[in-house]
Amino acid sequence: MLKEIEQLLPLQEIDQEIYSLRSRLNEFPPQIEALVQEIESIQRQVKDRLNALEKNKIQHKELELELGKKESDLKKHQAQLFQVKTNKEYSALQEEIAKLKEEISSLEDKILDLLDKMETEESEVKNFSLQSEKKIGHIKEKIDSLKQEKNRMEARIEELSEKRKELASAVDPKLLEHYERILEHRGGIAISPVGKDGVCGGCYRSLPPQVLNELMLGSKLIHCETCGCILYYREE
Repeated sequence: MLKEIEQLLPLQEIDQEIYSLRSRLNEFPPQIEALVQEIESIQRQVKDRLNALEKNKIQHKELELELGKKESDLKKHQAQLFQVKTNKEYSALQEEIAKLKEEISSLEDKILDLLDKMETEESEVKNFSLQSEKKIGHIKEKIDSLKQEKNRMEARIEELSEKRKELASAVDPKLLEHYERILEHRGGIAISPVGKDGVCGGCYRSLPPQVLNELMLGSKLIHCETCGCILYYREE
């Protein structure tokens, strides 16, 4: 095997792992963002339910105030019955009192219905909030796990990068530059093995017999005409 290939193979191994790790790192931001959005969605649902409950509480207060006013008006009208001087005024007050009693009864029914609804909603909101807290807790655990894994990968890349510097320093600068151009173009693969079948391990194209013979001799660097990878013969 050519000395150049012997120098580049361990470098290729490190570069492949670095490229793989970097590719996986790119998946973390959208994954984390999706989980964050899921948390925000759950929080919005909880907030919407709490707001709906609060609106009902406000409506209940308004109905109570309206009921109090009508009850006050009723007492006032009932007291006025003893002060009127004509039958016409008396009849008018009686009609107004009857109307107020009907409105008071209707308000009382509304208040009771609303109280029942609020009681049910409060129980549902409480249960929903508890379940939501659990869900959010699990999601946050997933986010923490992803961040920890991301940190481990970044640490591994830093470790590999240091090893790479050491290996790269032993490679001829021109050869290294050539290798890195192919590496970038091919997305982490610059050297491809070729077996007895004469197939390039990079693009899986069959090589001409003459090229395979030259690889087996190992006298010079040879590139795949299809994918551009540096080739080397590997006995299976």
